[in-house]
Amino acid sequence: GRLRAGAVYVYRFDGASWRFASRLAPRGLAAHARLGRSVSTWPGFIAAGAPSDPDSSPRRGAAWIFRAGPGGPWPVETVLRGAAPWGADGFGLAVDGSGDRLVVGAPLLEGGAAHVHRRGAGKWARGDLLTADPRHRFAHFGEPLVIAPGDGGPIVAIAARGVDSVELFAPGTKGWSSLDVIGGAGAPTISGFGTSLDIVPPRAAIGAPFDDRLGTRSGSVVIVEPVGGG
Repeated sequence: GRLRAGAVYVYRFDGASWRFASRLAPRGLAAHARLGRSVSTWPGFIAAGAPSDPDSSPRRGAAWIFRAGPGGPWPVETVLRGAAPWGADGFGLAVDGSGDRLVVGAPLLEGGAAHVHRRGAGKWARGDLLTADPRHRFAHFGEPLVIAPGDGGPIVAIAARGVDSVELFAPGTKGWSSLDVIGGAGAPTISGFGTSLDIVPPRAAIGAPFDDRLGTRSGSVVIVEPVGGG
């Protein structure tokens, strides 16, 4: 086998229990690609990050997209590659999809970034690039991240763990724009704020596993809602 190439294991619920359905390990996957470092599934698709996929540049990174086929197989629909022509930007360390969009995190280059891809006419195209505040070179912006459907369109939440913050984005007529930044200076110091997160609009849950306020590294989860409950 290909050393540390990685794989994704798919299980299906049969009404009583979860049963193994398939193993996704494409033939074109290189050794040390680490496919499965991040995964996301939504109706009809599975996306898996391979942040060390060495295609054309060492550790350039990739996101593999599998589409459900008739009868259960998951053939590869496409492979998205990192945009940086050099080094390890960490493209694929985080992935999340919803509807016709997939967001891929690349947190290791110049503060970090997240690439928004959109599917149309059966093909995935790269869209906007969401980036960290340029004042923070070590923000680690882009891992983790979440995209979720909202009343006015999708909402993307992206952690910048290096500065203890989570930023929310939404698409508009001129591309994606920032809605709000949660945490930052108001987050507990060195708490790991943003290590994990999830969002179901209008509510977000953000993990801070090193928060010491209830004891050494006891951790906490911050719940964020619009003013008035929403």
